[in-house]
Amino acid sequence: MNLRVLPGLLAWTFVSPFAAACGPFFPDTVLDKPQAALDVPPVSYLAELHRIAGTPMPTERFVLGETPFLAQIPLEVAQLRMGWREAGVPEQVIEDRIKRYTEVRQVLLTGLETVGRSGFPIGAAAAGALPLKPLEQDFPRDVADYVEGARLHAIGRTEEARALWKGILERPAAEKRLRGIWAAWMLAKTSGDPDECLRWYERVDREEQEGAIDLLNLAAAAKSWRASAVGNPIESLRLFYDAFRSGKEGAALDIRNISAAILEEKNDTSLKEAAADPVLRRLLNLHLQALLDGPGQNDRIEEEAEPGAEQASLLPPNEWLAALAATAPLPLEDGSRLAWALYAAGRYDEAAHWLTISRKDEPLARWLQAKFDLRAGNLEAARRNLAAAEQVWSMAADWKPGNPYLESMWMDAGTERLQGFQGRLLADAGMVALASADVSAATVSLVEGGYDEDAAYLAERVLSTDELLKLVRAKAPAWEPAPDRPQSEEEDYRTDDSDVVDPATCLEGDMIGNYSWHMTAKNRLRYELARRLGREGRLDEAAEFMPPSLKRLFDHYRSLHAARTSGRYSGEALAAITWREARLHRSWGAELFSTDTFPDGGIHGWSFEAEDLSAIRSHRHGWTVEWNEQLEIKDAEVEADRAVPLVLESEIERVKRHPLPNTNRFHYRYVAADLAMKAAESLPDNHPQLAPLYNTAGQWLAARNPQAADPLYQAMVKRCKDTPMGQAADKKRWFIGNTEALQDLPGLPDELMPKKP
Repeated sequence: MNLRVLPGLLAWTFVSPFAAACGPFFPDTVLDKPQAALDVPPVSYLAELHRIAGTPMPTERFVLGETPFLAQIPLEVAQLRMGWREAGVPEQVIEDRIKRYTEVRQVLLTGLETVGRSGFPIGAAAAGALPLKPLEQDFPRDVADYVEGARLHAIGRTEEARALWKGILERPAAEKRLRGIWAAWMLAKTSGDPDECLRWYERVDREEQEGAIDLLNLAAAAKSWRASAVGNPIESLRLFYDAFRSGKEGAALDIRNISAAILEEKNDTSLKEAAADPVLRRLLNLHLQALLDGPGQNDRIEEEAEPGAEQASLLPPNEWLAALAATAPLPLEDGSRLAWALYAAGRYDEAAHWLTISRKDEPLARWLQAKFDLRAGNLEAARRNLAAAEQVWSMAADWKPGNPYLESMWMDAGTERLQGFQGRLLADAGMVALASADVSAATVSLVEGGYDEDAAYLAERVLSTDELLKLVRAKAPAWEPAPDRPQSEEEDYRTDDSDVVDPATCLEGDMIGNYSWHMTAKNRLRYELARRLGREGRLDEAAEFMPPSLKRLFDHYRSLHAARTSGRYSGEALAAITWREARLHRSWGAELFSTDTFPDGGIHGWSFEAEDLSAIRSHRHGWTVEWNEQLEIKDAEVEADRAVPLVLESEIERVKRHPLPNTNRFHYRYVAADLAMKAAESLPDNHPQLAPLYNTAGQWLAARNPQAADPLYQAMVKRCKDTPMGQAADKKRWFIGNTEALQDLPGLPDELMPKKP
């Protein structure tokens, strides 16, 4: 870990607001919404603030220990160890000193709470047990004196402590290099006079400029405290921004709050001063863009607006627009942010105006222009502008588009919102490509953007199987293996390919459904192709694309299928082969043959019912969707439900050309039941295994779809009337519950039965 990064990470830990909510949480989707292509993307305020500041987003999150003060001890230790090693001090001597230093600092810092601009807690009672000058002369003098001052303050002798810290600051720069900043910081914290406190915070900044080591980034924190005490909001905003650029991540929250206050107060002088300053102008426009971000923002604003609301309540404020028009140079460097905010507020003419007088080559401007192109029906221009924006942003080091779960978006997590912002650009590109009849390009954009459910609809329903096969060979030619990771690292159980399913044990109790695969966008596309080929009976082709963990199982299934259809087997042998194939299809059909979208919902682990996107999008001019007892889809009746862009007739025709053989949820259970019926056909009436076969297979469907299970029941009572189970079923008029499920039938050829290790 970079030691200079830690203080900022510590600070940001405290300013990320969490919102409690109930699940389940799903990633966003776009193809089920008629105007998703016109929506406003989520904005990562933190990421954009770093972009303005020219600083990198933190890549590490630090987990706090007992208190934030204890978390700094490893940094202090690392600094001392490095200095002693450079001086050639023996390792054992270093370790002895480190042990002593750590013990003293733990006594002084344990139990301390965070404090405000001035004031610092006295400390734990244990500090009284420390000896006078607890660090010997072997320690750097400024370090030893600083710690002695901390001890004195901890036991209530603050004035003596302040005298020691002032003495440190009076020394030459080389003799206060390690703790000069700390001494000035503590003088600010322990000052009872507000003006003196601010002067000591200014001294922190001066000490840093003169070469003192700022191990804990206190100079940035000092700027934040100075900013909080300044009465002028413009000057305060400058100081907080300077603190943020210096590494004080927590200043982001202050920057946003002050930006909001300046815009809300509408002071003409402050607004014009901010409009004339290129940095402050960006900060206020970023606040507005982030405030009015996210899909559905227009609806939210309309719902919250009071009847007859005055123009003064509008966002962005007209006073800010006037200040920009009067003061800011043209073309407006970051006017696209303001244009996005106006667009999000439904003020489209004003948004178009500000976009016109802003820099047109910025990716943000090109993206918004694409929205206006779509409103005008110019698909070609929209696609060109989206491609231009993607070309620029995709070259950045932080380009990692995604579609994080909505829960993460609510938490205002900077990284997740940045991924969502980038992913939404690709989703827009996918929607426009689909409206341009380029289904393959649309699929790629949605896959790369993390819009898995939308991409799955195209892969499973709109592309032909051969088109999907060609696309996968081009874009996902090989399975992406899981990266190596520490043995102790905890991850979701379906994140790698290590759990290879053994065909010999796959039908035993808790082994059913127990598998994992490394989930990436490209692997998912390959997996969807494998299952589609499997559903269509192209088993040999499907095998190439199955996840590594399922290959042995699928090969076993293929061998059973090949044997069943070879014509070489009959009677009990054929029944045994077909029955095992049926059992595999029932127990592993989800993993080997299911759809990710409608009807099976594999994309969410088969736990939730999937929307039928083809039914929704058949209302090509627009639609509304309501969930009552069942999904109700109606043609659009208002402008807000009109499809933009329109769904192509060719998309609807493609879906019709690739119909699903079975639209029941968990369709593979029905296939398994059909195979069971075939297995039964190879056994004579009243065979001792026939009634258990019907009874087991019937209960695969009985609870969810009694009508579909009824043929198995009827065959059972007709063909097994001389057996106890058949007679019991006839008497009950249904299947017999609480009976052991039928396992493998006798007669399965040895070469088809996998051997246990």
